[in-house]
Amino acid sequence: MGRRFEEFEQSTVQTFEPPREATVGGWVIILFLLVVASVLWFYAAPVYLYHWLAPERLATLEHGTVVRGDGTVPGRRAGELAVIIFDLGFGQGIIFQSSGNRTVLVDGGEGRMPDNQEVRAYDWAYRLYLPLFQRIGLEKIDKLVNLTALSHYAGVYPDLVGDPRIELGKIYLSGYQSHTYSFRRLQVEAEERELEINRLKEFQSLDFGPGVKAKIIYGDRRQRHPGDASHVLLVKYGEHSLLITGGLQKEGERELVLKWGTALEADFLVVGDQGSEKASSREFLEYVNPTYAVLASTADGPLELPSLEVLQRLREVGVAKLLRTDIEGHIGLFFDGETVRVNKDPLPFLSF
Repeated sequence: MGRRFEEFEQSTVQTFEPPREATVGGWVIILFLLVVASVLWFYAAPVYLYHWLAPERLATLEHGTVVRGDGTVPGRRAGELAVIIFDLGFGQGIIFQSSGNRTVLVDGGEGRMPDNQEVRAYDWAYRLYLPLFQRIGLEKIDKLVNLTALSHYAGVYPDLVGDPRIELGKIYLSGYQSHTYSFRRLQVEAEERELEINRLKEFQSLDFGPGVKAKIIYGDRRQRHPGDASHVLLVKYGEHSLLITGGLQKEGERELVLKWGTALEADFLVVGDQGSEKASSREFLEYVNPTYAVLASTADGPLELPSLEVLQRLREVGVAKLLRTDIEGHIGLFFDGETVRVNKDPLPFLSF
């Protein structure tokens, strides 16, 4: 009997051995899994959470919004090409609308969550574009065209793409591959609506509507900075032309001059890099030789724009008329093929 009790006691002791301590390899695996989970949460969670919560935000526009008109940009007459350069603070957004209300948004400005912490969250999708589209009855954007892969140029795109009330045609992004928050969220919204994202290419022609010739005349996706990799858009309608260089800086301007020479000449120039001293070299301005220069800039941002040096160079090359969104608000240009009308603040019914 005593012997059996000793055998039972030994077997019991062996059964309840204390747990072994984790090995170094085990701790390494645990630490690796924690790092992976943290990275996934940091990069993916904000993108998808914002997407899931989007309907709550969209609902805030439903009350008190009156739809008027047939989608025509205010002030545009039959047969005209309307170009509206918006007053967006630190950012750029330009709408083109031609016959049949063919509408293209080039860039667009900052969104609700800027990639740069020094930039304000302007939220232009909900403060400007969606109220404007509802007010004039515009239901379709034929193209979104992003020239510079920075959020103060295209931060509104995720909200516009994610809004089910706006029908979208094609999306064209800069050839520069950006992996910031804004562009990752744009990818999510585009996939949700089964929209393809196209990449702009040098010498590519874009359909902006009847009689409008739009062409990408420059774009170097090999550059390390998205500003240097900006695509340049030249738009012609009848006897007039408009050049938009986005965030392109002086090095890119030199390459433009070498490639195109006097063919760069345009009577309207949207001044590059929002009027910073890093762009608008004298040589470049002399080749473009613009009659009108449009500055979409403001001191309300991380930089005080436009720079005094750029303003001086514009005067020296003989610009006849300087149009500034920070002084005159939104600027409307209306081309009929022969003449152009300039309408300062063509959207007086919108207030911010």
